[in-house]
Amino acid sequence: MLKKTLAVVLALCMMLAVLAACGVKRVDGTDGTEKDTAAVKRDDTAATKQDDTGDSKKGDAEARKKEIDEALDALEDFGIEVDDDLKDLLENIDVEDLEAAVSAGVEVTIDLADGWETEESQYSDFQARNEMSNIMVTSTRIPPGEKDAIEYTRKSLEITKGVFEQAEFSEVESIDIDGTKGARFHLDISILGMVQRQIFYHYFKDGLVIMVQGTYIQDEDADAEGAEIEKMMKSVKVKAK
Repeated sequence: MLKKTLAVVLALCMMLAVLAACGVKRVDGTDGTEKDTAAVKRDDTAATKQDDTGDSKKGDAEARKKEIDEALDALEDFGIEVDDDLKDLLENIDVEDLEAAVSAGVEVTIDLADGWETEESQYSDFQARNEMSNIMVTSTRIPPGEKDAIEYTRKSLEITKGVFEQAEFSEVESIDIDGTKGARFHLDISILGMVQRQIFYHYFKDGLVIMVQGTYIQDEDADAEGAEIEKMMKSVKVKAK
């Protein structure tokens, strides 16, 4: 149970980064967490999309919010102290945030290594896990005015820095993925006494921003795990549904 709970919290940290990359959630450093859905300017955010999928998205978001609250309660029951900033971020996620983060919807193919298992996800197009390591693929429409994936990634990096102020960040680097050019960066963050590396790939395809994210714990096997995860991330291919 404890291992599962820790895995849930690590997955939630991935979700926070997704929210940040979509411009849904940010921390301004002075008065805590605030909503920034305007940064996305999508036609299909939770506030503007009025179609038959609305009830389904809301239900998924409510289930995810319940999962967040239950994970925090379980950690408290186990006597595990969560970093105050992280706890505040998790507690302040609301259903509207989660609805806005629901993916645009793409078909994903990826060459998974042995030991990895796919999982259902309410807020991504694809998710797989192996012990405490995760890979997730999400998609959203390219925001108006954005024409370059590398520049978009630089902006995403700055937003993510506002969410994970205590993390250490890499520089943005160009990558080749899914037949096009994209960009990557990573961050290292302390979570529950462990250091997690979160790797982000962004690229543009078929009018969508595709974000591929991988996470793993920085332990004695970190080099091998990191190489394996990045190999899988680079194998990602998507197709609009």
